[in-house]
Amino acid sequence: MLTGTVVNYYTHCKRQCWLFYHKLNLEDNSEDVRIGRVLHDLKR
Repeated sequence: MLTGTVVNYYTHCKRQCWLFYHKLNLEDNSEDVRIGRVLHDLKR
């Protein structure tokens, strides 16, 4: 289902949009997630 949140994520970050759309939520307190976020931000 296409919602405003999906459109917002798509314009902001296509990867985040895909993850949200497929209901894949990451653990916020995981060290691996923190590392992944840093690596993702470095790619921008």
